Amino acid sequence: TPFPYTTRFRSANRSSVPTEDPDASITDHNGIVLGVAVSDEVDGTHYMASVGNDYALYVYNITGRVRRVWDNTIAHNGVIPCVAFGHGACSNRLFTGGWDSVIKVWNVATGDCVKELDYHQERIADLRVCSDGKWLVSSSADKNILLYAIEEDYKPIARYYCNDECKCVCIVGDEIAAGYASGVIRLWPLYKEGYISYVQRSEEHTSELQSRSA
Repeated sequence: TPFPYTTRFRSANRSSVPTEDPDASITDHNGIVLGVAVSDEVDGTHYMASVGNDYALYVYNITGRVRRVWDNTIAHNGVIPCVAFGHGACSNRLFTGGWDSVIKVWNVATGDCVKELDYHQERIADLRVCSDGKWLVSSSADKNILLYAIEEDYKPIARYYCNDECKCVCIVGDEIAAGYASGVIRLWPLYKEGYISYVQRSEEHTSELQSRSA
């Protein structure tokens, strides 16, 4: 069978599988929780963030006893499907994407919104930060994937487009892996200094994006 483990589990006596009780139950959201993320260590602390269809963002200190450190009950003007913490030099940043087509950048410690990226034209589907904290990638219902240089004040430097809506995205090594509504997974080359075609296309598109958001 193609999925032998699944088959074995389904045929097993489920009552024999041990269950665990949660260490904590958090009931702050007034709706469906759509995204949860956990930070790297930030000044000796690990944080957890959650977002949902109630437009709210909650951030917790999860080092030791779980406690809420800040929240924004109207973090976006719409549903918030995705949340991600930064890594490396931007580990003190938190990123959220909303159905209002905006990506917001938050200071993890203070809760201040330090940047808004409004380059997409339709709702944000997903976003991720690469492991070294240099790149942010986002996908949207406008069928674009955008790559931002975090160290250059989140400048959009490359765009990846096809006539298919990207639902989820991540950075794997030197490629962007993207899952689409059609059922296809596409691997796109991550922007590098030598990709002249991407540089040229990016510069043209960046001018278009910046004039649109001005």
